[in-house]
Amino acid sequence: MKYVAVLLLAVVANADRCPDPSWVNVEGECYWISEDEVPWSSVSTVCGSIGNFSASPASVHDATENANLQSALEGKRAWLGLSRPDATADWGWEDGSDADFTFWDSGEPSSSGNCAVFNYNNVTSQWGTEDCSTPHPAICQATALSGCLVGWSEKDSKCYWFSGTDADTLVTWQQASEACFVRGPWGKDGQLASVHSAEENDFLYSLRSGVLYTWIGLHRANSSASWTWTDGSVVNFTNWQSGQPTSGYDCASLTNSSPGQWRSEPCPSKVDPFLCQVDYIY
Repeated sequence: MKYVAVLLLAVVANADRCPDPSWVNVEGECYWISEDEVPWSSVSTVCGSIGNFSASPASVHDATENANLQSALEGKRAWLGLSRPDATADWGWEDGSDADFTFWDSGEPSSSGNCAVFNYNNVTSQWGTEDCSTPHPAICQATALSGCLVGWSEKDSKCYWFSGTDADTLVTWQQASEACFVRGPWGKDGQLASVHSAEENDFLYSLRSGVLYTWIGLHRANSSASWTWTDGSVVNFTNWQSGQPTSGYDCASLTNSSPGQWRSEPCPSKVDPFLCQVDYIY
């Protein structure tokens, strides 16, 4: 399923950020619109499958939110998260929020359908009812984030996650790199952690629960190549143990040696837990 980014007229504060750059913050709520058209019954599925966060069909609670959606949709109709069981029942939002604002077009809601569509009147952006089986884009909504997700630790505009020490989290360096890539929250690609200062190194060392070795993102193609970070950042700090790195061992781990020194290990055969990172400021 394809999706398209939405450009809304809103100011986003650094303290409140949307799941990824294709979402935009409108007064603490983030909105996103699908490119594909779906029946209303599929809107919850579309919104629930976007990423590692809680999204729901959009609800609208004031004229400002409505105006921003009007600007984004440019006259296109799209499903709101508003419906009723039948023509005699009350309307309710899928996210359970109060129906404290409506913007029905003249003569609406009618008995012609039980699901609410935005831009029924594409001049005023007023809402209307349609048969729920009609295909339209979905408008999804998520609450703006004000910190790292649960389980991630925040430092200097990054979020970090330690994989833990269970047997299924002990992996090769390449497997760890791939796991971080897909685990990144808010739709962002995660990376194995990079380290650029003693302070940052001490922080990462504190996250790793006393295990002996933990993969970080430093590696090299072979023993004659330069060391690089998976996130492409500059190698401006190292903390190698005495005698390290070792020839033939081309992936770096954070060790239990004080204070969190590094050693090189065999990339394809050694298995360790790992530390992931992701940027969270957009």
